[in-house]
Amino acid sequence: GHAGPAGAGDALVTVQLVPHPQFKVDEADLTLEIPISLDEAVLGGKLTVPTLEGPVSMTLPKRADVTKAFRLRGKGLWRSESERGDLFVRAVIVLPPEGDDALDALMKRWRADKRHTPR
Repeated sequence: GHAGPAGAGDALVTVQLVPHPQFKVDEADLTLEIPISLDEAVLGGKLTVPTLEGPVSMTLPKRADVTKAFRLRGKGLWRSESERGDLFVRAVIVLPPEGDDALDALMKRWRADKRHTPR
């Protein structure tokens, strides 16, 4: 626009960032937690992952290490006109809320036969 009667001035704008319900922001990188089932963690599978441009397909490997994030390069925020950050997907195993006798029995057999202690 044009300068007002008192001359040119400054426009002060206050921007307040509101946390996104799904994405956590770290500069230009984003992190997303996506729930997976126990069988997906063990057997792998295809996941549909939300991104800023819409959903994309991601392959979860067999015996996925859920302590590490999976990187989707260039799916984060813009760093500059030509460079984007990454989207880091953290898989979180979610067990069924209701009891499952078959799963309990399988885990008891597995624990007895193939004890694995990661800590």
